[in-house]
Amino acid sequence: MSKEISFSEFLKEGTFREDKVARRLEERKIKRPIHLEAEDVASEKEIKDFWKVLRQFYRTGEKPEMHNGVLVPALLAPYLESGIWDTDYPFYCPANGESPNSLEKVLQNTFNLTFGEKAPKILGQNLPRLLSYFREVASLQKGSYDFDPIRDAAIAKLGQLDVHHEEGERFRKDLADFNARLPIGGKLYNFHHSAPLYFIGEHLQDKKRLRSAFVSAVQKQISKLEERLFQETEKAGRKLVKKEDLDFANEFLVLDKIEELSPKKGSELMSESRINRIKTLIDLLRSVEFDWNVEKPYLVTTQDRAEIHELKEIFPNATLEETDLKNAFELARKEFDRNINKFTTQIIAHRKAALELDDQYVVDVHDDYFNHLKWFKLSQDELNLFHPIVLITSSTALLGDGLSCLSDCLSSNKLIKVVALTDRTASQADPDVHWEEASRSFRKELAALSISHRSAHTLQCGSDQSKLLFDGIGASMRANTPSVMQILVPAIGSDTRINLLKINAAVESRYFPYLSYDIEKGEQWGSRFDISGNPQPDKNWPTYSFKYEDVDGAPREMQVSFTYADYKALTREKIDELFIVPEAYATEHLIPVNEFLELRDDELSGKVPFIWLVDEQRRLKRGAMPYMWAVSCQERLDYWNFIQELGGLNSYHVNEALYKAKTTWDAEKEREIDALKASFEREIAVARESAAGEAMERLADVLLNLDDLPLQSSSKVVAKTSAVISTSEPDTEQEKVEEKTVPKAASSEAWLETFRCTSCNDCVDKYPLQFKYNEDKQAVIQDAKAGTYANLVQAAENCPAQCIHPGSPFNPDEPHLDEWVKRAEPFN
Repeated sequence: MSKEISFSEFLKEGTFREDKVARRLEERKIKRPIHLEAEDVASEKEIKDFWKVLRQFYRTGEKPEMHNGVLVPALLAPYLESGIWDTDYPFYCPANGESPNSLEKVLQNTFNLTFGEKAPKILGQNLPRLLSYFREVASLQKGSYDFDPIRDAAIAKLGQLDVHHEEGERFRKDLADFNARLPIGGKLYNFHHSAPLYFIGEHLQDKKRLRSAFVSAVQKQISKLEERLFQETEKAGRKLVKKEDLDFANEFLVLDKIEELSPKKGSELMSESRINRIKTLIDLLRSVEFDWNVEKPYLVTTQDRAEIHELKEIFPNATLEETDLKNAFELARKEFDRNINKFTTQIIAHRKAALELDDQYVVDVHDDYFNHLKWFKLSQDELNLFHPIVLITSSTALLGDGLSCLSDCLSSNKLIKVVALTDRTASQADPDVHWEEASRSFRKELAALSISHRSAHTLQCGSDQSKLLFDGIGASMRANTPSVMQILVPAIGSDTRINLLKINAAVESRYFPYLSYDIEKGEQWGSRFDISGNPQPDKNWPTYSFKYEDVDGAPREMQVSFTYADYKALTREKIDELFIVPEAYATEHLIPVNEFLELRDDELSGKVPFIWLVDEQRRLKRGAMPYMWAVSCQERLDYWNFIQELGGLNSYHVNEALYKAKTTWDAEKEREIDALKASFEREIAVARESAAGEAMERLADVLLNLDDLPLQSSSKVVAKTSAVISTSEPDTEQEKVEEKTVPKAASSEAWLETFRCTSCNDCVDKYPLQFKYNEDKQAVIQDAKAGTYANLVQAAENCPAQCIHPGSPFNPDEPHLDEWVKRAEPFN
């Protein structure tokens, strides 16, 4: 049986197992929500003394000897406690080269294609269960495995679902139809330290398919060119090519038919130079046919990577060499030089053959053009056929002694694909450098160094998002430039799911942001960047709503940003570098770090940044951080702002242009408003003068005819005014009546969300007098009072869909009623 994982277990890194992920509701303990805990009020002197110590801690990092206990970042606490979070692994790659996707989307898309709008209810509700069966079987596999046996096992297990009678027959038929539409063949990939390399293998297979298609096209060209030579033989009575010399083309050519199709005698004959040119082309095209069927992808790697990632197993059909980093670059460069000229000659032969077959080859034009055609002038589709050359190493090696080798490689613009893997989820401190000096230094960024070479395709990506990673690798492999792929992978031998969360948090916290730079995307600098794979890429830090209870138990909600400091707090030893501030000592000078970093220098005096944490008793705590943490957060934020500006977000120049445009617009609108005001004032002045003259005339008429006014006029006016005043007063009696007629809240009776029922049989089997199935085999309440209130609460706790709501007790004399009412609260 599974259970909730404690924070202390999480921090041990290695406690997750598949049987701990799907926990049952009856094992869940009713806990108080995450909350602030009331503390004794501190005196003014105590607060002053505490802040003296706290500010000293901020400046130096020194604090009283204390152990902070087990704490985790507040935003991650709910996930760590349950041990359940989303992932798009396993990842499915079809055998036919079609677009791959996460297994979850493959199942959902197949379901939609199979049934359309008439989706079967029972099978539809159990798709998540089928996915969990897939993952259950897949968890026993390594990084890569065949799809078919996993599919068969998962479908068979779902077919054992206890559904009876007509519903059961319908369910099994729907499952069979669904299974028939599921793909056949292909591979599934787990979240694994070698997942990016398996994805590279898939893209190498795509390139192999493209090269095979090109070889087939070349074979057809050879056949047609030889057919042309046979036609010349018939016209000139010359034996240009013997039948036995045709090799494989002999099977495609019927000489009798060629004679019928041959031009009549007297038509223009080919020149000797053209005949020789076609023969040369045939020889070159035959070299394509031979070389391309023999050539393998060329991979060179440093020795440590070959052992760690079992490269021979991942790339069984590649030429793989192991050496040191400097020699690896040299071997990759030599392999490129050895192949590129021959490749270019073969592509040119293919182009020439097409012109010859269309009788469009003009010697004076095309000889000179093709003699000066270099490899970098080939088309994008042609270069994508080039023999793949991949160098696999670590980011650490490239940022160390290998940096100059990498720079030379990228500057040469040769089509070499560099894969840099890293499992560092934290920057390692240099013991020889004082922390204050270290906090002022900037981290070397491989992606930024790669982008500085301008033409190099650059990818930086975490391996937690399979689709994003797969597509990014594909773009790098297809790029007609050198490529650098820096990928964050899980550490070997550590817990898989813990690493999944850490890598995801590394991207969220801007420690390892997603970035793609592709020079072929556009002429303008900003159009070449893509940072959309990051959460909330327009913000400094991603921000989420966080719910908790105040000290008085009242529900509260606040916006919490996930910063680099939150990411650092995932590491146990880093937690002890924080200073936990009791609520009694929290003042307006304690600022969330995301807000702290936005303050001006003159606003920083006396302020201390903090992050929100949660302990094992679900208490919300403020973790004040030292100056060195704040500086490292600023460094990560600076890098992120640098990436944002490259990607066209939060650009200074764009913001300045918008500000100027808004200022101009505001000024124009202000002038328009002033002009309108002046116009209105003139019209009002004219109207006043006109109205004043008319009023004087009416007043004169009244004074001259005063004796003719009716005496009762004033009384009518008074009466009318009184009536108006009286109707505006509130009718208190009417309000009282209305208050009495406000409907009372309906009594809380037991109820069930039938549409959410998954037909698990639990409630109907255990409490058949209170529950039953309707015609759709979904549960309804038959008679709540046919059993006890305790039965209803237990049914609600056991319901996997959480669709049973016990309501209020109906028998006040039932034993232990207070306990059952309390247990019912989460479900009402």
